[in-house]
Amino acid sequence: MNGEVEGDIKASGNIIINGMVKGNLNGINIELKTGSITGDITAAGSITIENGTEITGSLDADTVTIDGKLNGDINSKGETVLKKN
Repeated sequence: MNGEVEGDIKASGNIIINGMVKGNLNGINIELKTGSITGDITAAGSITIENGTEITGSLDADTVTIDGKLNGDINSKGETVLKKN
């Protein structure tokens, strides 16, 4: 998704975001490439936050990788990787 969304996004597959979302995300694997998210993010698999992305909300996934900025809680059932930003 490129652009701007105000509202929740739910997918039975993967979600890739380049843009701004004001709402919750729910999918299998979620990759946030650039932009900002205000809302909670839940993934059955992985959440990847790349450099240049800012998140305000909680993360819940099997694995979490963060190279951007997060203002919120992390609930990871497996590996959590915080990269130098």
